[in-house]
Amino acid sequence: MQLAIWQRMGASGRVALAIRMSEELREVARAGIHQRHPDYSAREVDLALRRLMWGEALFSKVYPDVPAP
Repeated sequence: MQLAIWQRMGASGRVALAIRMSEELREVARAGIHQRHPDYSAREVDLALRRLMWGEALFSKVYPDVPAP
């Protein structure tokens, strides 16, 4: 049944759904980071999320001046 629903959505509908789900997952992750680190600023939460998503190696290449936690 779920497959039939996705097929009826068409490609653009599936892309829109994937984008919305990705954004919602990031918001849940941000909330979790904020809950574990209530002293973090919004920028620190965003940086922590990027570190989590990208891994330490890529994060440190993109943000070489941001120290490891």
